[in-house]
Amino acid sequence: MASALLEDIKYLGIQPVKVVSISSDLPMLYEQAEKLIRQGNAFVCFCSQEKMRELRHEGFGCSCRNDDTKRNLDEWKKVLGKNYKEGEAVLRLKGDMSSPNHVMRDPVLFRVTYKEHYLQGAKYCVWPLYDFANSVEDGTMGITHVMRSSEFGTMRIELQDRIKDLLKLPRQTIIQYGRFNVRGAVTQGREIRKLMETGAIKSWDDPQLVTIKALRRRGIQPETFWELAIEVGLSPTETNFDWQMISAFNRKVLDPKCSRYFYVENPQKATVKGAPQRKVELKLHPDAPERGSRQFFVSDAFYLSKKDLDAISKLKGASLVRLMDCLNFKKSDSGFVFDSVEYERYRMSGSTIIHWLPADDKSLLSVKVLMPDGSTSKGLAESATAGLKAGEIVQFARFGFCRLESKNEHAKELSFIYCHN
Repeated sequence: MASALLEDIKYLGIQPVKVVSISSDLPMLYEQAEKLIRQGNAFVCFCSQEKMRELRHEGFGCSCRNDDTKRNLDEWKKVLGKNYKEGEAVLRLKGDMSSPNHVMRDPVLFRVTYKEHYLQGAKYCVWPLYDFANSVEDGTMGITHVMRSSEFGTMRIELQDRIKDLLKLPRQTIIQYGRFNVRGAVTQGREIRKLMETGAIKSWDDPQLVTIKALRRRGIQPETFWELAIEVGLSPTETNFDWQMISAFNRKVLDPKCSRYFYVENPQKATVKGAPQRKVELKLHPDAPERGSRQFFVSDAFYLSKKDLDAISKLKGASLVRLMDCLNFKKSDSGFVFDSVEYERYRMSGSTIIHWLPADDKSLLSVKVLMPDGSTSKGLAESATAGLKAGEIVQFARFGFCRLESKNEHAKELSFIYCHN
């Protein structure tokens, strides 16, 4: 998990000065806990969770609270020595049972768990809870400002400040901000875990999600996150925005640098009667001729998407349909008939521009595009895409920006992730 978080923040352009794992600081945290016990401000409690919850609600302390310092120190050593099972003993702060802030009512600081830790293995069985660990780490590491989600609540600030004061550690300036919610997307960690458990999604980078990993996999650039943070700001309340805001920022980043290619989804073969054999040259980017171009050798046979063919079939009259940067044709009772090559003629009486691929080209590649809803778009792409590298983002004309995830050169097959239109 730690390495995964580091990957995310480094992708955003944030380089940490130092990385600390709380599990590596457990001996120090145990020492700080012992200080509280010696002060008479912490005690080992053997009450059940139900009893603790009931007494905290009623505002009464349990009998364990009255044990003397020597006994608490002895019991603490037993806890650290793995003498108790999970749930049998915890270390609690001696707080204020009459406080209106229920977090201050003898909160638990440490609990026992024998689950193997991914770094420490089975070395430790006593683990600090969030409030104690953060209070001590922030106080001992020289942290001056803490930024965190407001979902933790302001009531936790009172508890953490109390722990710092008792241990004579400095307080920090706390800056809290609301969650960012993308409308229509699952953003809560617990909800995402449920989806993974049911098999609805496969992992944290599933394109159906809006985690940093998922967005990175789709091709959302670091600059987009920066612009989004500036636009949304650090409001203490939750902020809701649409996916269109993300795609709009990202489009500005991708559009100037992504090459254009043709991809025909669900390709159907069509003939344009009378179309001349010729060479067609198309730029890789309309505004950057220095990037070069790709060439097509065309005749009268083309691959068109089924969606475009269905739309053309509904056209009425003699309006022209243009194969993008190639030729114009008309629909007649006998099929499609060549009309002209010039774009100016299309402008006079045209109605639709569609993309295409030459059906006689044996070097076309099979393409799969994983879509945001988990479905897969399948079709053919021009042969020039064979030179793309994994991770490269392109714009498929009239389809959208897509990131190449993998390529099977033997099978002449490319697998993309759809980014946005």
